[in-house]
Amino acid sequence: MVLSPLLTQGKILDKSFSSIRPCYLPKLSFFWKIAQCDYLLFADHLQYVKRSDISVSPALAGDNHRLHIPVRHNGQPVPICQKEIDGQSHWSRKHWQTIRHLFHNYPFAEYYFPEMGNWYGTPNVNLADFLYLVLTDLLRFLNLPLIPVRVSRLDQHFSGNEALLISLARHWHTQTYIGEIRDPLNLKTLHQAGLKTVPFHSLPDSNLFKSYGSLSVLEFLFQFGPEAGYILRQYLARHRKSGRTNVKTS
Repeated sequence: MVLSPLLTQGKILDKSFSSIRPCYLPKLSFFWKIAQCDYLLFADHLQYVKRSDISVSPALAGDNHRLHIPVRHNGQPVPICQKEIDGQSHWSRKHWQTIRHLFHNYPFAEYYFPEMGNWYGTPNVNLADFLYLVLTDLLRFLNLPLIPVRVSRLDQHFSGNEALLISLARHWHTQTYIGEIRDPLNLKTLHQAGLKTVPFHSLPDSNLFKSYGSLSVLEFLFQFGPEAGYILRQYLARHRKSGRTNVKTS
C-alpha cells in the first residue's frame, strides 16, 4: 500500500481507526473492538512475544483447550512479520482435527468448516501471512466490512508508531484513533497533530458477552452462524445509543 502525501488540509470524515496486534483465533472481545472502527491496522511490525496470544489461541469450546502454533526461534528478537512457522510438527493437521472434534456438534459448524479447512490445508511458512488470512476470513464471516492494512507492507518508513498513525489518519482523512488506555503511545504527539484519542467501548454487561467474550470467536460463530455479526453490531448500536460513549484519554 502506498500512502498519499501528508495532507495539511482536506475534508475530515467522521471516521475512526485503530490498530491490532495479530493473534491466533481471537476472542469475541477482540472483534467487539474491531467493530467500533472504520479502518484497521494489522500491526505485524510489532515484536513477536513468545507464549503469547500471537501464536496461542484462547480457550476453545469452554474446555480450556488451547492451540499453539510452533514457530522457529533463533534467539534474536524479530517482528511478527519475520517469524516463520515450524511445519515439521504437522501442527496444522492437529489443529484442524482438534477444532473439528470440539465443535462438530455446534449448530453452524458444518457451515464454516469447508472454508476454515483451507486455513490448514495450505502450507504456511510465514506466521503473519497465516494470521492475516485467518483474520480476514473471520471478519468476512462476521460481516464486518474491514480490510486490515498490514503495516509491514507499507511502502514508507516511519520514525515511530506515532508518525505511522498520523500519516494514516491524514491518508484516510480521519482524526479519531481508538485504542487501549495502556497503549505505549505518546498521546501529546498525536494530539498536537490534530488526532483525538479515545478508548474502546467496554464489553456490554450481558449474559451473552459474559459467556462468550473471553472465548475464541469460533464458539460464537459456530453457535449463531450468519447472525453472529448482526448480534455483535446490534449490541454495539444499543451500547452507543444508551449514551455510554467513548471518553477521551486525555
